[in-house]
Amino acid sequence: MQAYELRNQIIREHYTRSLEGTNNLLFYFASTAPMEDQRRKLPESVVHALGLPSDVQSMYDYRSRYNGIYDRLYQQCVVSLCSDIEFMFKCVFERLQIQPGSGRGFFQRFRDVVSLLEENGYNFEAVSDQISELEVAFNIRHIAIHNFGLTDEEFIRRTGYRLGSGVFYVLGQKEYRRMFEGYCNFLKCFDSQIDA
Repeated sequence: MQAYELRNQIIREHYTRSLEGTNNLLFYFASTAPMEDQRRKLPESVVHALGLPSDVQSMYDYRSRYNGIYDRLYQQCVVSLCSDIEFMFKCVFERLQIQPGSGRGFFQRFRDVVSLLEENGYNFEAVSDQISELEVAFNIRHIAIHNFGLTDEEFIRRTGYRLGSGVFYVLGQKEYRRMFEGYCNFLKCFDSQIDA
């Protein structure tokens, strides 16, 4: 999607920041970090100075010893995307003069925000699958921030994922891309209903 396809200035500006800051920058680093780490060989003196085992020849060799280190970067992409969404909602609610729902962290509760928008006449039926995908994103954001990416009973209950509690949630390129594309579709739907 191109920013010029969006009519509303807030939505368009927000999309551009999300695209460049979260998708094109953070996702780029998450996607290329393993390759960059493999490419950079460590001098033997550095390996020794850092106290690393002698079979470590690159940062990839070192980091790969720990489960989920590179996957954590994709979780951070989701954290950033959800923060982008939250900020966009705050700006739109202010512009549309919609009173936010009660409770602390209202804009972090994606489903509650969408429900309130629907109560105010906006229709998101055409993007219901994307809304479900973004709800999962907000649940991933929660465990990435509060549980170092480990699932808990609340995550399992909210997502229906049968992973077990205390399992590191592995998130890759495809899942993140699906969430970002779902967000683009959500934005297009929302944008089509807001005055330019």
